[in-house]
Amino acid sequence: MEPIHVDTDTKDARVKVAGRISFSGQELPVGLDIGHNQIRAVQLKHHNGELVLHDFGSIPIPEGATNEGEIIDTAAITEALKTFWRERKFTGKVVATGVANQQIIFRMIDFPWTDEKDLREAVLLQAQEFIPIPVEDAIIDFAITGEKVNDKGERVYELMLSAVQKDIINKVVSSIQDAGLKLARIDLTPLALVRSVLGDNDAPVNYDDFFGKSETVAVLHIASGVTNLAIVEAGVPRFIRFLPTGGDVFTSVLASELKIPRDEAEKIKRDLGLPALDGSVPALMDYDAELVFKAQSILEREVSRYINELRLSLEFYMSNSTSGAEITKIFATGSGMRLINLPAYLESSLKADVQIIDPFASISVSDTLQRYLGTERYSYAPAIGLAIGGR
Repeated sequence: MEPIHVDTDTKDARVKVAGRISFSGQELPVGLDIGHNQIRAVQLKHHNGELVLHDFGSIPIPEGATNEGEIIDTAAITEALKTFWRERKFTGKVVATGVANQQIIFRMIDFPWTDEKDLREAVLLQAQEFIPIPVEDAIIDFAITGEKVNDKGERVYELMLSAVQKDIINKVVSSIQDAGLKLARIDLTPLALVRSVLGDNDAPVNYDDFFGKSETVAVLHIASGVTNLAIVEAGVPRFIRFLPTGGDVFTSVLASELKIPRDEAEKIKRDLGLPALDGSVPALMDYDAELVFKAQSILEREVSRYINELRLSLEFYMSNSTSGAEITKIFATGSGMRLINLPAYLESSLKADVQIIDPFASISVSDTLQRYLGTERYSYAPAIGLAIGGR
């Protein structure tokens, strides 16, 4: 599975298709996930054919510095990155980062067969047919996922086509380069998540139970400010979607309706979670019954709205799938999955088996670093996928 990425030697971003992942001793970039209220980073190294965690960490960013996956205040991100590199033990300054917002366009298309050396030029010439923004304002990339003969008997490529507005990319490039870091690539965050959660054909771990089979699964990452969804069919990502909703939305609604500070609302959200589907009530000595009922009712209402958005996305894909795909399994990560009873609500509403994935499971982690990961480990899936995303 080849990552789509932007190779940025200069601030005028140049696009190319990435090569396969190599485990032959090259230095991997630091995976850099610029999120809603924090920047998270992971540095991996090769050792005896394994990926080893060298260092990881996070740093808060000012409120409003990003919005729904887009950098708004480049100066604030630059200053946070400078501080981050002074405080951590990352070796080198080469980074790989991702983009994830609703303005990103992702299409699976059939494209007339062309000699590969001429394919890029041909795709760029016809790209306007597939994207709703002017091509001169976009960074466009693609990856070949297969070949087939269409209904007319014509040989065609199956392509993953992506387009991102240049302004979005330029803000990312400026923020990172102004911090004195070198940007190796910009990837689509959902594709990085797929690599982190499901692995890659060339990864030094055994994913034979998944790749090469016809199974269709969803990869879901619920962060504080945004949700990334990818649908993978027979090992190929065929659909991605960004929802501008994350765990912070639930906190904000609680704070507003209970008329309490945000930090108090966050604690209540974490302590109480959603009411159990079986009606059982745990002992909550620190909270009175009226508050528990009101808070959980608010959370249940907001989570139901959120799950309905997810359902519409899954149903849209299945209704448009030519293979009649059914999604019966969801691999989930992200800080939002720590909401008590959320996996059960997802399973019940989406009629799918939900498995919470530890993104560090296939990485060698020292006992020292293991102690610091804790439940935050689920938040690092994007950064891990960005770090292992190839040259």
